[in-house]
Amino acid sequence: KYLLARPKDPEARLQLAQSIVRLGKPQEAMLELEKIPEKDRDAEIYYAIGRLDAVLNKPGPARAALEKADEMRPSVPEVLQAILQLDQTEGHLKDSLERIAKAVSANPQSAPLVRLQGIGYALDGRANDAELSFRRAIELDPTDLGAYQSLASLMAQTGRLGETIKTYEKALETQPNSAPLNLTLGSLYESTGDKAKAIQYYEKAISIDPELAAAKNNLAYLLADSSQSLDRALDLAQEAKASLPDNPNAA
Repeated sequence: KYLLARPKDPEARLQLAQSIVRLGKPQEAMLELEKIPEKDRDAEIYYAIGRLDAVLNKPGPARAALEKADEMRPSVPEVLQAILQLDQTEGHLKDSLERIAKAVSANPQSAPLVRLQGIGYALDGRANDAELSFRRAIELDPTDLGAYQSLASLMAQTGRLGETIKTYEKALETQPNSAPLNLTLGSLYESTGDKAKAIQYYEKAISIDPELAAAKNNLAYLLADSSQSLDRALDLAQEAKASLPDNPNAA
């Protein structure tokens, strides 16, 4: 309705397109973005166009739009990560590593850029360099959950489950009321066979977010498996099934 009165407002047009994307209609969203004249397109709009082109399997136009966004507003981590995804797919990972290294050199205190550099190293098989980057990102911003998750994922891939758990526990110290972190720790402890610890973290996750179906499902399984609180286990399982109707684990 707003755009009927002010059809040339690029910010409103972008917000409309983003809303349409959330409805799962990328092609319709692109039609909205294409209505914005080139002279009115800023870096954010070119970034949105590039992401949509990638979703629509148009790597050439996607790259052109994303590189235009990077040119207009250099060193934005989200833009560089989108280009990294294209470079990885097309076999040009080295180009992204150089582009990201240049951005980090210009912004050495940027935790998101340092973390992104670690992601690039991990994709290139340079596990040690990736770990150093993730740890540096955590030093720069101890509240950056993405850096903890990237580091934990890297260590899990190399069979260092104990260190993975410690990494998430350190992340939890900075954000104790994070339901996803408690859920993740519950899952990790469950994989080690420590059911008591797993139950503790699942309970905490549910207390923070009563709608967290995955935690309810996992907790229900552990309670039932150990013959504890069977009535509650059944209630949790039914709630998880209602929230995850197509999930075979919940069923």
